[in-house]
Amino acid sequence: MNSADEQKENVTGRVSVVTPCYNAEDFIGDTVASVRDQEYPAVEHIVVDDGSTDGSWDVVQSFGDAVRAVRQENRGQSHARNRGAQLATGEYLMFLDADDVLAPCTLSALVETLANREHAIAAAPWKRLAYDNGQWVERPSDKPPRPPSGDSIEGWLTHWFVPPCGLLWTRAAYKQTDGWDESLCYNEDGDLMLRALIGGIPLVFADDGMAYYRNHDGTERTSVGKTETYDSLGSAAQVMIRAAQRLREQDQLDGYAIHIGRRLHDIARRAFELNRSLTSEEKERVEKWARLARELAGTTAVQGSWAHRWGCYLVGLRRKQYLADTLRHLISQRMIS
Repeated sequence: MNSADEQKENVTGRVSVVTPCYNAEDFIGDTVASVRDQEYPAVEHIVVDDGSTDGSWDVVQSFGDAVRAVRQENRGQSHARNRGAQLATGEYLMFLDADDVLAPCTLSALVETLANREHAIAAAPWKRLAYDNGQWVERPSDKPPRPPSGDSIEGWLTHWFVPPCGLLWTRAAYKQTDGWDESLCYNEDGDLMLRALIGGIPLVFADDGMAYYRNHDGTERTSVGKTETYDSLGSAAQVMIRAAQRLREQDQLDGYAIHIGRRLHDIARRAFELNRSLTSEEKERVEKWARLARELAGTTAVQGSWAHRWGCYLVGLRRKQYLADTLRHLISQRMIS
């Protein structure tokens, strides 16, 4: 029996890799190839084309039986992920975006890490792929390999994370979350992970493997829009509010209230700083985020310069931002004149 046959004899379960794809013609081929070339022998790759208008579908089909490809009208990444998960037959699930890739040993390392665990998520080491001088190059992830405090919930609440391409779920763990929330347009992966972690699902870490998360920020080669909008900030705020509600239900909120409050205040501040006028209804909603931030974190919710902190303390976030915007406008007008 050769080494490949021996490896197949030792397989503990099939891995289903789910890839949502929308107009990723430049990247999807590398993504599919990285799954096809995995050392782990029991892998099914499900690609859900979410109504692409470029050549993505042709690229996916060129891989033949290496991919189980399905098409749907454009309904968003989270719907595509949910559909792929419904089609999956594996004992393990990974959600690999159409522009991310895996090193060949990654799935083997993650499955080994999940051995004898029915409800758990395994995290692989990961790096970024950045576009530099006309080519994609490896860059450090800029996140430590483990959450700084050792608490994964706190990590996800304070900007530490592992991207979906670095996470392998047991089917039971994923099922416990009820899947991706299709109402969110930003930080959907953070919402899914916080639901899992708050629900008691452990995150365990693999020492081997490598996931590569493509970073489009600051480049012109962008497959998914990253521009900050009121809707994306509203989605981010909703993730924090829901996390607070779940933690309160489990009598765990006290340990995380400051972190959630600070995130909510930052989201509210960025909403008021958008370069467009918010409607009165939107302003009221943003003010609710700011008030909830103060309820959760007190005065420590307000982070930033001393001028920002004192301004918020004296007149509130909305008035402070209005005064700051007015002052910047007057200064710019004086400089022009």
